[in-house]
Amino acid sequence: MVVDLKSGRCWQLNAVGAEAWALLQEGSTLSNVVDALASRYDVGRAQLTADVRQIVNDLTAQGLIVQDAVPSPR
Repeated sequence: MVVDLKSGRCWQLNAVGAEAWALLQEGSTLSNVVDALASRYDVGRAQLTADVRQIVNDLTAQGLIVQDAVPSPR
């Protein structure tokens, strides 16, 4: 669960979203997040990349992260 302390709003992430969020908080790049998730889930790299980008876009749209601070995958 992600909580915006300023607004008090909460978002519940699925397992993949929660892992991506945790890795991003640690400073992982999108590419590293995709690599880590690919080692845990039976999902193609292209699908994982699209899913992680969507998570980042959603979190950015909600003001929870600043996308410029998240390097793009190669």
